[in-house]
Amino acid sequence: MAKTTLTKDQVRQLTPEQQEALGDLEVQRLRSHQQLLKRARGGIGATAGLLMGLAGGLAILSTAIPRILPFAIIAVIALVGFLAGRLNRRLDAVIRLLDETEREQKDDDHAT
Repeated sequence: MAKTTLTKDQVRQLTPEQQEALGDLEVQRLRSHQQLLKRARGGIGATAGLLMGLAGGLAILSTAIPRILPFAIIAVIALVGFLAGRLNRRLDAVIRLLDETEREQKDDDHAT
């Protein structure tokens, strides 16, 4: 979503409906930016913690009961897949934030 480059005088010349629509677009842009920031900063999460505990518990238990080892391996594979997916989402968010920043800088350079 592109940043608005209208001056205050140009905004004042718009009709009230157009000003409201412009404000709605700006709010939507800011919310999208906040969501991307939240996604990029995301922590480990409860699901990853539970998968880690399950994988670790099964690995420890498999030393006493060797038949549990395949389940421990499956839990570790699930954990790795889950963490890779979360990492991919975070990287996508960071890339989108960088693209937005580049676009805003180009718009600022063209405006001056």
